[in-house]
Amino acid sequence: MKKPIIIIPGIQGTKLSNINKNDFDTIWSGIHKYFDNLYDLTLELDGETDKTKEVIIERQDVEDIAYSEIINFLKHKGYPIYIFGYDWRKSNIISGKKLYEFVRIIQKKHNISKINFITHSMGCLVFSGFFKQLSPKTEMQNIIEKVIFTVPPFQGSVEAMFNIIIGKSKLFNSSDDFRKIARTFPSIFELCPVYNDAISFNDSTTEFDLYNFEHWQQKNNLDDDTKEQFETRLNELKKVRCDNNLIFDFSKLSVELRKNMLVIAGIGDETQKQLKVNSKSKIVKNQFIFSKEDEDDNGDGTVHLKSAEVFKDYIKTVTVKSRWIEKRLDGRIITANWHSFFLNNGRVQNIIKRFLEIETFSLDTDWHTSVEGNTKII
Repeated sequence: MKKPIIIIPGIQGTKLSNINKNDFDTIWSGIHKYFDNLYDLTLELDGETDKTKEVIIERQDVEDIAYSEIINFLKHKGYPIYIFGYDWRKSNIISGKKLYEFVRIIQKKHNISKINFITHSMGCLVFSGFFKQLSPKTEMQNIIEKVIFTVPPFQGSVEAMFNIIIGKSKLFNSSDDFRKIARTFPSIFELCPVYNDAISFNDSTTEFDLYNFEHWQQKNNLDDDTKEQFETRLNELKKVRCDNNLIFDFSKLSVELRKNMLVIAGIGDETQKQLKVNSKSKIVKNQFIFSKEDEDDNGDGTVHLKSAEVFKDYIKTVTVKSRWIEKRLDGRIITANWHSFFLNNGRVQNIIKRFLEIETFSLDTDWHTSVEGNTKII
């Protein structure tokens, strides 16, 4: 019998509901976002407690449009599939701890130790938080069969900054009101870009410090509660991203473990790779400038390759280039979003299948592809 697979969705990939209601009122769905109770998503300063009284938010089902195809594809291949939905507002460390408990359940259910994992987008950070719970060597080797990271923001995405500052981005595609709510989520801060030159001042020699609130764009008259909230989230972020600006540094794993891991990144869509900061702006302090000049097609529209391929020297990395007609079909004609519907793509599914089933998976296999450095382009 084939080893089970745990699928870990990305941010907003799991619907959220208020379970303190007789009808389990849906608070968030990636497809239907505009609810009159959207503010019920707001978290307290601790980053864990729902702020609104008489509201207890828990995970519901995952988004069908983004994950049903990969689930059905793998089930058809004979894999037992388990979906780890989670409250994506909270820190990936908290979700990682819950994943640890979830893994124990699956191990007992199948009376096995080793499990396959497929992560999508921020799911790679949840898996990173999970790995922090494991003791070195023995426990890691006893749990991991194979791991596939798809469109992983290992070192964040500029899109997260866009959402926090402006309120609309490809991550949430939400209303402006959501900006205030998202600032209470530890997860959105953990998605901020930390790779080299991701953020820089364009009119000074000062190096931008992501963890320093004084370097962020802000109005001159900022209330104390907002400032405390921001500073708290940044201090938490600094603690979480402690290993070379990574939640977990997979490059430090043994060769034996790393050979059972694969990264599948997306390219071909214009993606913001850098954010410039104008420290001399007369409009606001440290004005963030999101410019088309700082975009290129080395990304999936949300996550730039500089973040996704950070482990390319240690983990096999495959890069799949977008095709317009595929994006439309993968998004079921609703939207051509390469990042969100990446797992619906036939080429991606074929790579996943081959990696799971081929014992000695190699990037040198003839895939009618080209190779650039350590990255295979399909």
